[in-house]
Amino acid sequence: MICFLLSFIICFFSSKYYLYWAKKRMIRQYIRKDIVQTHQKKQGTSTMGGCMILFATTLSFILFVPHFYKDNQILAILFTFLFFGSIGLIDDLFKITFKNSKGLSVKLRLLFEIIGCLVVTYLLYKFGYQKIHLPLTKIFIPLGSFLLLYYIFVLVGSANAVNFTDGLDGLATGLMIISLLPFLLIALKQKESSIAYFIIALMGSLFAFLKYNFNPAKLFMGDVGSLAIGASYAMIAIVLKSEILILVSGFLFVIEILSVILQVAYFKISHGKRIFLMAPLHHHFEKKGLPEWKVVMIFWMIGFVSSIIASMIGVIE
Repeated sequence: MICFLLSFIICFFSSKYYLYWAKKRMIRQYIRKDIVQTHQKKQGTSTMGGCMILFATTLSFILFVPHFYKDNQILAILFTFLFFGSIGLIDDLFKITFKNSKGLSVKLRLLFEIIGCLVVTYLLYKFGYQKIHLPLTKIFIPLGSFLLLYYIFVLVGSANAVNFTDGLDGLATGLMIISLLPFLLIALKQKESSIAYFIIALMGSLFAFLKYNFNPAKLFMGDVGSLAIGASYAMIAIVLKSEILILVSGFLFVIEILSVILQVAYFKISHGKRIFLMAPLHHHFEKKGLPEWKVVMIFWMIGFVSSIIASMIGVIE
């Protein structure tokens, strides 16, 4: 609880100061012109608030786990958190510098993400993270030479799924708090106290950030926040050998990225036709006429149910 409160306080006050500083330095979001029309009013909202999530989480975690560098599991989580956050930071800085919503090219961003996966593979290879465990069974699927491809698929997929979900005020922040709950229970059950401290620190900073990110948002986390929390979420699941549960607790993150993949694929195959009015999926519901806050509430409720189911599976095992 002290770790949670410390992370909450650090993120709350640093975000408040950063918001004042960002407004003076014109660090603002640039909205795509083809996005839902109601989002155009968000043009100019301060962004890169995810830096405060990284700062608060890392500081409070290190204070409670000062010997983190002796454990490759923790190093893998912390490295993933900071490295993917750095990729997002560069992406955000490109957008701010060139005053558009494009950022890094897709190929360059993917290259950086693959480099991060290479480091993580090296850190965890000697510690038995070479098999996939199927929940509620004693079945383990060996990965063999597909280990790196698997890490790329899980980490890059999770990071970008959260990135796509971060399109409505408070949506990704709230869903991530909810989605982390099963893994906190699993970490406590497995007596992985260091991992539990990291999850608690991250949840504390996310709760504090939600104050500024909830509708109407005064501060966006930016790619620096969404890529960091998305990738570290996947890394936590991998280290706890419960990554299949991402499909349950992070059900909506999976649906969001699948909606984008399906939309793009169908658009190319059908020469211009669309499955959804707009992707990711949350924009489809906005196009249908649902208010933004209502879409967020519905997604949070579905996420909570998914998280409860994942928690039950994790505790039963």
